[in-house]
Amino acid sequence: MIREAKHLGGNERLKELKAAMNIWRERVPHQCESIKTWKEVLENRNFIYEQLCSFIQPQLNSQAEQQPGRTQGAGAAGSGGQHAVPHVELLDICWNLVKLASVSRKSGLPSLALHYQEAAEKKLGTANNNASYELLKYERFKLQYEVLKLELGHNSEDAESLEDKVKGIEKNLATESAFEPWQKASLKQIIADFYLSRGRLRAAQEHLLAAISELTKRDPKIWMSYARLNETVYEHQKDK
Repeated sequence: MIREAKHLGGNERLKELKAAMNIWRERVPHQCESIKTWKEVLENRNFIYEQLCSFIQPQLNSQAEQQPGRTQGAGAAGSGGQHAVPHVELLDICWNLVKLASVSRKSGLPSLALHYQEAAEKKLGTANNNASYELLKYERFKLQYEVLKLELGHNSEDAESLEDKVKGIEKNLATESAFEPWQKASLKQIIADFYLSRGRLRAAQEHLLAAISELTKRDPKIWMSYARLNETVYEHQKDK
């Protein structure tokens, strides 16, 4: 793969290389594997991706300078389309970092999850002012999803501090235009689960109904949360 990157002859060869990289995205360790295995596999891939970047990026910039009009029309980065889209769009470094954050969180390692979240946020930050911002929308959503899950599920702060943080998240979510409706629904479901765990049933209901209204397809996680809410309300009424 590195040998091919050294001798890229055009966009078609670049697409072939990207297709080969996409295969790796589908071939990840099984969920039952230890965090050690996940780290070895995905961190090794990111090392290889970084090596590929050193070959791919100069060639993309050279092609962009030779064909500025064509590159700009394709959505190139920078002002005037003078630089090609950064390697974060071409490679899966960000996706691997977010995946490692998710696996670390599920393995009960919040500090390690936070480490990978910060690494992913730093990498994604390099694409704030160019075409990669749009191309990395899914990675940005998954990072925000993991941040929410970690903060609201593995946080030792008192309830009042957490609820203040949730209000800040809600405010940002209301003004966020980069996410698709189903992505916003997933984030609202996490907030609803937080309120449900705190016994704030009305707030949980409001967020779940808002999440359901965003849906264009069935999402079992959201409906399971709504079922838990209804069960909790039923139990409270029965006790009365």
